[in-house]
Amino acid sequence: MGEQGVSAWDDENRWYARLMKLAHELAMEGRGEEAQDLRVAATHARNYRWLRDHSSPESCLYYLCSDRTQARFNDPSWVDRHIATDIANNEAKVRAKSA
Repeated sequence: MGEQGVSAWDDENRWYARLMKLAHELAMEGRGEEAQDLRVAATHARNYRWLRDHSSPESCLYYLCSDRTQARFNDPSWVDRHIATDIANNEAKVRAKSA
């Protein structure tokens, strides 16, 4: 159902935003545990997609890393911040290239 010119990443972000809105609605209905489960599942799915799609042997970019760095990946909040930063940096790079 995506429009022409809309990337799979943009389409998935649209779904991510819809799931976050649904989670908010669940929380407002007093279903906080279900809302949190939905937020966590949607965020993990988005993060997995980012990690999978942006690991690239051609550009020497791997999310498989040293033991020290990998240990930080056991902290979900660190992973969320790391990926959010990567996403923002990539979006800025795309905007700069198209300007």
